[in-house]
Amino acid sequence: MEGQRIPMWLDCDPGHDDAMAIILAAYNPRVNLLGISTTHGNSSIEHTTINACRVVYTAGIENVPVVRGAGSALCFQGNEQVSEAIHGFDGLGTKNGVKFPPSKVEPLKTNPYVFMSQAILKSEQKVHLVATGNLTNIAVLLKAFPEVKENIEQIVFMGGAINFGNVSPAAEANIFNDPEAAEIVCDCGLKVVMVPLEVTHTALVTPEIISKIESWNSSFANLCVGLLQFFTESYKQEFDFESPPLHDPCAVAYCIEQALFVEKFCNTRIERKSDTSKGRTNCDIFGITNLKKNVHVTTKMDVPKFWDMMLDALKVANSRSKME
Repeated sequence: MEGQRIPMWLDCDPGHDDAMAIILAAYNPRVNLLGISTTHGNSSIEHTTINACRVVYTAGIENVPVVRGAGSALCFQGNEQVSEAIHGFDGLGTKNGVKFPPSKVEPLKTNPYVFMSQAILKSEQKVHLVATGNLTNIAVLLKAFPEVKENIEQIVFMGGAINFGNVSPAAEANIFNDPEAAEIVCDCGLKVVMVPLEVTHTALVTPEIISKIESWNSSFANLCVGLLQFFTESYKQEFDFESPPLHDPCAVAYCIEQALFVEKFCNTRIERKSDTSKGRTNCDIFGITNLKKNVHVTTKMDVPKFWDMMLDALKVANSRSKME
């Protein structure tokens, strides 16, 4: 309905880019952020949960609960990995030595799936479910509480790749970490949107973006710069990117303004068993297989408008930050 805010639940694994996704979801005027759940991925579930609380507190975000979710994949076989090379040992490394202040926000001591289901079911509008980590929590939620489907507008996940991956030649990290969960989500029968590497690799944190944040001349701005500079250095070392891609807020941006994206509705299958291609998202962009279409795969994004949106949210966070 015109003028109403979008009810959103954010499932994430902070992570530098997840931190920015939290801020965009909390401070975009079109979004009503209902809550945050955490999952394993960029770091351990212990670290990602602490990190979500740190971001919420430091950015001055109020009345947004945090719940701790899954610490391993649905079919964990002892080969799970975290992205320490990209995000640091605790998931939120900084380059300039600026640290998060001690957080006064703690995760709720409750069953995350019961809490998520209740938040979704009691919403007066259908909820936009956004996932920026692996899809374990979303898969469990859909299986344990299938009634939530009636009040979900869409599931938008950052993950997958049309072409090549970032943890193997075939797979992107979020899908690789739990391909069984990704298959459940993609085949759930709801509107499912995939924001793959081909899109997120265009949302680059350029020196110009960092300079704009530096110009705010605040402790919070210095923290953001330290986070983004750490991300810049790690992406240069690991992938030879001159500027790192800010993956996760792109999924939030899709819910806010779908018109920023070009997309293709197509059959998307998740490779679960291959020794060499585990976690690959096989996107039938050209309809070669004639199989049932199940995922809206985004292929392009209006990057300048995305950055306008992201910087506006960061400015609000800067004005409300708990940092002195």
